[in-house]
Amino acid sequence: MKYLLVIKLIFCLLVFPSLSPAQNLPSPKKHFGHMMGEEGKIIDFFDGLKYYKSLAKKSDRIRYTELGKTTDGNPFVLLLISAPENLQRLDELKTKRHRLSDPRKISDKEARKLAGDLPAVVFHTSSIHTTEISTAQVVPELVYTLVNGQSEQIQRILKNTIVLVSPSANPDGQVKIKKWYDEHKGEKWEGRMPWLYHTYLGHDNNRDWVLLHFPEQRLTAQKIHMEWHPIYSLEMHQMGGNGARIFVPPYQDPYDPNTAPEVMETMALVGMAMSHRLTSEGKAGVVKNAIYDLFTPARAFQIYRGTARVLTETASANFARKRTLKSEDLRGRRGGTGRYNPNQKSWNFPLPWEGGDWTFRQMVEYQLSANLAALNLVSSDPAGFNMAFYRSLKRAVEGKDWPYAFVFPAEQADPSSTKRLLHAMQRGEIEIHRSMAPFVVEGRTFEAGSHVIVLRQPYAAWAKTILEIQEYPDLRRSPDEAPIVPYDVTAQTLPLMMGVEAVQISKKFDADLVLVKNKVEFEGEISGSGEGGYIIFPNSNEAYAVADELLDEGYEVAQFSDAVTAHGERFPAGSFYVKPANGLSSKMIEMAKKWSFKAVGSPQKDLLNASALTPLSNPRIGIYEPWGGLIDAGWTRFILEQWQLEPITVRNADVKSGKFADRFDIVFFPDGLNAKRMLADTTERPEKYKGGFGEAGRSELLAFVNAGGTLAAFGRSSMALVEVLGLPIANTLQGLSQKEYFAPGSLILSELDPNSPLAYGLPEKLAVMNRRGPAFVPKATTGPGPEMVGRYPDYDPRLSGFLLGPEHIQGKGSIAIQSLGSGRVILFSMTPQFRAMTHGTYKLMFNAIFWAARQSERVKMSAN
Repeated sequence: MKYLLVIKLIFCLLVFPSLSPAQNLPSPKKHFGHMMGEEGKIIDFFDGLKYYKSLAKKSDRIRYTELGKTTDGNPFVLLLISAPENLQRLDELKTKRHRLSDPRKISDKEARKLAGDLPAVVFHTSSIHTTEISTAQVVPELVYTLVNGQSEQIQRILKNTIVLVSPSANPDGQVKIKKWYDEHKGEKWEGRMPWLYHTYLGHDNNRDWVLLHFPEQRLTAQKIHMEWHPIYSLEMHQMGGNGARIFVPPYQDPYDPNTAPEVMETMALVGMAMSHRLTSEGKAGVVKNAIYDLFTPARAFQIYRGTARVLTETASANFARKRTLKSEDLRGRRGGTGRYNPNQKSWNFPLPWEGGDWTFRQMVEYQLSANLAALNLVSSDPAGFNMAFYRSLKRAVEGKDWPYAFVFPAEQADPSSTKRLLHAMQRGEIEIHRSMAPFVVEGRTFEAGSHVIVLRQPYAAWAKTILEIQEYPDLRRSPDEAPIVPYDVTAQTLPLMMGVEAVQISKKFDADLVLVKNKVEFEGEISGSGEGGYIIFPNSNEAYAVADELLDEGYEVAQFSDAVTAHGERFPAGSFYVKPANGLSSKMIEMAKKWSFKAVGSPQKDLLNASALTPLSNPRIGIYEPWGGLIDAGWTRFILEQWQLEPITVRNADVKSGKFADRFDIVFFPDGLNAKRMLADTTERPEKYKGGFGEAGRSELLAFVNAGGTLAAFGRSSMALVEVLGLPIANTLQGLSQKEYFAPGSLILSELDPNSPLAYGLPEKLAVMNRRGPAFVPKATTGPGPEMVGRYPDYDPRLSGFLLGPEHIQGKGSIAIQSLGSGRVILFSMTPQFRAMTHGTYKLMFNAIFWAARQSERVKMSAN
């Protein structure tokens, strides 16, 4: 027997010479003091980092690296796990993967050789949604298994793959949830923080893959995906606890049509390998081809880069404690294209779970098995998966049946939004060319300085997806069925969202184009001497940041309520006037390097007494956010901070305080609220986080508006505010079923009253993001009714995405203003700041702010 063991050991050392025997490595249980997934125990983020560092010091199979800092300044860490000989030549392997990722520079023959020589790179991540707490407990066990394991399977994984592991995709949230849990363990709310787990985004932090606003997304995109080009990205999540025990791919329809077939097959293969392993181990309740679709690029940018997005969604327990369910408690998914019954065997649900205890430890075990199944599959054929990755990108380079390019004309309504859109393209490694001379294509002349994105490059599928119109398929089996609810929004057409003109060109054309190697810049444009001050055009979003910065530094700024002509140039209503002052000219030049805007210096002081000129004060902005967190409030706060507008979070106690007018000119009520939550939230929380603002708060809001204050509500919250304040406005969509009307995140055309102060700097027609928002009609009233300053047109307003029953909103209000006393309530049926993407409608929000901040409009409550 000893002789046979020696022979086996010699064989393993010959076949896998670089894999050293197990060293004295601490297990997760030894380091943390408990088993991963033990009832009521969750790991600390920083203690986890100590564990990974200790493994990296003792083992030659793992490297620990800090990629950067998070939003809150915590370490964002990546672990690299592989055979020692692979880790010793990481730079060489990375260079070769870069070559494989650009089919324009190598032949198929060279690609096959590279694919055969290279280990496959895979990426595993957890905890992006940190209240889905089991995923963080999986990582130490997965890492230990790979670093310490000696089985032939582990040896093959290490030899044939480089495993990238992000211990936490949201360290800030993991730190917060651990602190809250330790303080409230054993209480009903131990797993429910009263604020967002990401400082700004909450659960939306995996929906920021288009503009990459936050460091966590940028680091993941730039330091992991763009440097390593993984075969797949495995993301661990949790879902509701009363259905299947775990979801794995393939996804249900629809898939985004620009997803390469190779990527679709890799997702399906990996998911089926997971399902096979879990089921073979007797782990019941595995579902696939159900619940989750793959349509929204904001959640899945990697699939357009040849990387399969492999999602696991494990059934939740009671946070870190077991949950007991009977079979009759289980609910399946009968809607959607992928359906299953939790009590019935089917091809996509082969082994039903019969109910019973569902423990925290089981959640960890299911996910660990799924992770190892994926690694085992890819390590069995690294060359095949590498080649599929290459072919998916070659398909993008060939661009068969695709348009040839998108052209961004040099003259744009808002240069700041154009700049930001092109920056997003560059962050996504999209090549942009600039025209050096005018050119004509498809009957249109484009001036020099136009930008061109040619859809014949490795990541062209990404550019095409977020630049083109989305046609979300109607997959109902009959018109009598309710529409299939998408997992997320159905429209992500960035030019429409950002108010930027992008012209789709079908055929190849000739033009004098030069590759833009540096960051695209649109510096501010300033002309004139400025002896009589400066006039700033309102067409640029960044003009509002300029106005606020000038106010912050003590300059006098006013705004024109009507168009004016001065020095032979016409300035539209909403233009800003800056009174001459010492140092102003140099300040304007300084700001022009930072912000994209247009200003004209006035040689004479002939505008100071213009009747249409109203002085501005620093805006005092509140954002209502009840306890429990409000994702749309986080996005709103983020945008206003980026524009240096310094909003203040308003809690229920602030509303009831009676000091509203001393602090605010305008208070926003972001999307996602209902009247019940605002008035009397019954969610169980610690005493200081309970309840709403009640009747006292309602009275204060009415007094604030009557005295000259402004309240503004977005999306579904607008009708909540109508109910709270008793406004004479109705939602014409109230009572309609989803069979009759459905707008699940669609870009819709809205017409705007050009005479309204909300319209400053905007076109009369603009694309708005409507996500189940209302359509306003006035109610009969004895007092003044609402003014509809925005309306949906009398024809089908759909621009991109899915819209069922457009006739129900045609001619109805999209923006309503209800005057009350000296103030106003502004209701937006859309979310004008949706996920910090809809730059084309930001000015609706900015105009509301500056309207409220005019000195003549400022709240006079304290004086009364």
